[in-house]
Amino acid sequence: MSDYITTTIEALAKQAYDGWPGHVGEERACELRAFIPDRLEHYSQHLGIDKEQLLRAWEEGRRVNTINHYQQSRYPNVNDVHVFKTLDEFKARFSSGKFRCPACSKETSNPYECNSGHIDSNGEACNWKSYGFLGTLGKGVEVIVLDDFIKTGAIHSIFSPVELEDA
Repeated sequence: MSDYITTTIEALAKQAYDGWPGHVGEERACELRAFIPDRLEHYSQHLGIDKEQLLRAWEEGRRVNTINHYQQSRYPNVNDVHVFKTLDEFKARFSSGKFRCPACSKETSNPYECNSGHIDSNGEACNWKSYGFLGTLGKGVEVIVLDDFIKTGAIHSIFSPVELEDA
């Protein structure tokens, strides 16, 4: 591992410990020391990105504390993630620009927010968000656009493109 990776992991482990000193802090620091190298290896192999570049992107994109950032839900296994080099490549693959809202099951033109116009039995328009508490209800897809990922480390959880319905 590079000096940057080693130094950064140790600094993050200290932050994890300092957030809750004692036995719990030790466990958190230990888990972090195992989790980050594991995820770096996994992502580097699957995305072809240098580990140091990955960690730098993750740190630059981090907006929450160490423990809340470095967890399985934020850095899932990417075997089932749709990976695109550019946003244009994503748009070409899902050229209809239509996505299935997981809440109302109607088509929407926004992959993150339902704009289908569907009105429910209470007279309310569906306004489901893929980034809300319940996400895509297990009906969406995870997407990495490498141009963006290298800068931010972001994995996008979006409504399922209609092109995948017949796949």
